[in-house]
Amino acid sequence: MICSGVIDVALKIALVTFLFCFDTAKGEQCSRDVTCESFALEKYNNSLKKFNTVEASFIQTSGAGCIKGKMYLKKPGKLRIIYERNSSGQRKEILCDGNYLTEYVFDVQGELEESSSVDFSETPLQIVLNTQGIDTRYVRIERVVSAKKNQDVYTYIYLVKKDDVMSGKVVLIFKEDKVEEPKFFGWIIYDEHHREIALELTEVNTNVVILPKTFSTSVSR
Repeated sequence: MICSGVIDVALKIALVTFLFCFDTAKGEQCSRDVTCESFALEKYNNSLKKFNTVEASFIQTSGAGCIKGKMYLKKPGKLRIIYERNSSGQRKEILCDGNYLTEYVFDVQGELEESSSVDFSETPLQIVLNTQGIDTRYVRIERVVSAKKNQDVYTYIYLVKKDDVMSGKVVLIFKEDKVEEPKFFGWIIYDEHHREIALELTEVNTNVVILPKTFSTSVSR
């Protein structure tokens, strides 16, 4: 069935890009909602624009448990997630080539069992895999939440696409710094049913060279 695998696995990625997995409702102290009028967007966009590529290992957690793998990201619109084999010997990959987001499932011998795709423009990932940061021409800021976890303060920016508010939402996460500008910490992507998958990145490298073939369907095997 078109889209089912992709929507259940890829479109609800909670991609936490420098190191931890968060739930905004579980912070030790949710201090305040920040009004959009008083929100200084530029400093957060500067943090987003500092990287164009990411290469990292990850641990994904969801209702089904945990799984490890490797992730490659390149703006605009390119993403590849390679999962380790599960207990049955199957392995999955998620590939976005800038046009379509596709999930591949491979059997024990590495042969393709099934695949399913969705138009990239119809996914919340379109909001985050761009070079313009938070582009208010196309997205609307629903709310901004400041939350404290341990001794650190994080800012969560809730975004929805202006032309399709029902397709889900993105929450961009930033770690505040008293001296420097905020550090981009990742994002959470929810589908229209508010489901999520958390992807905790380790061994993170930014602005590295990633070959174009990494995002080609011919290398998904």
